[in-house]
Amino acid sequence: MKRFLSVLIVSLVVLMGINTLAFASVKWERPVTILVGAAPGGNMDVVVRAIQPALEKELGVSVVVLNITGASGGAAAAKLITEPADGHHMLIISRTFSALPYTGQPHIDPLTTMIPIGNLAADVSAITVRKDFPADTIEEFIEYVKENPGEVLVGCSGRGGIWHMAGLIFAGEVGIDLDFVFYAGSSPTIAAAISGEIQAMTISPAEVKALVDAGELKALAVMADERDALFPDVPTLKERGIDVTYGVWRGLVVRAGTPPEIVADLEKKVAAAAASEEFKKAMNTAGINIAYMNAKEFREVMEQEDVLVSKLLAELELITTTPSR
Repeated sequence: MKRFLSVLIVSLVVLMGINTLAFASVKWERPVTILVGAAPGGNMDVVVRAIQPALEKELGVSVVVLNITGASGGAAAAKLITEPADGHHMLIISRTFSALPYTGQPHIDPLTTMIPIGNLAADVSAITVRKDFPADTIEEFIEYVKENPGEVLVGCSGRGGIWHMAGLIFAGEVGIDLDFVFYAGSSPTIAAAISGEIQAMTISPAEVKALVDAGELKALAVMADERDALFPDVPTLKERGIDVTYGVWRGLVVRAGTPPEIVADLEKKVAAAAASEEFKKAMNTAGINIAYMNAKEFREVMEQEDVLVSKLLAELELITTTPSR
């Protein structure tokens, strides 16, 4: 009996030790890098830099932002999945990344190569044109494109990306053909519009607000259920009888295979940083909507997005590859 009790006590101690280790707080001792698959200045980059200071305080180490452009975010995603699965590299993703395995990069599948940490923000799409474009309403824009086929170049960040699909959905709904030009993020897209390289863009309101306010660009409509707070005078497509809404989420992930205790610690610290006044103030200044979701909620959104994106890409005949699951 004594022997049995001794073995039982030892077993309990061992089990308690393992349990304590499993839930012990992770100690961060070297910098954490957040990868951004777009050029500096766009909303993806702005969201990361908004949370950077608060996250540094939570982790107790430096947080480095690394912009890697190319392949509609695929270059940054490829970097993530080749780094050690230790939580020291995160990636900010959007619904664009759900399209990657269907549009030529089957090895980059968010559902199998990434683990969600938390969603941070949400945006809608705004159809925006140069100040000298001969249309002041979305109806006039549609009519002009119909009367001048091939003359209107529409810029967006990446083939198969969120704003490309937003433009394709809109064009399909109203029966026009749009000629798209692809750039490595929103900042170069905006620069192309200002220089006259393109005439229009599908882009988020926050990214063009300053230039719209300055009269350099004109926002004709937003793809949302309600008017955007940044553009209260700009109608939604639905107001104009066009049944199209299209937005985007933006959240943080780590590489698949990252230990559960590290994932849990990152989720806790990202949540705290997202709830900080510092982050809220930075996002409010940038005009970007905070839409925090925890890891479980974010995973559900990613799964739903995969179904929606694959269906949409199939309808648009844009699927070139399929993920192996």
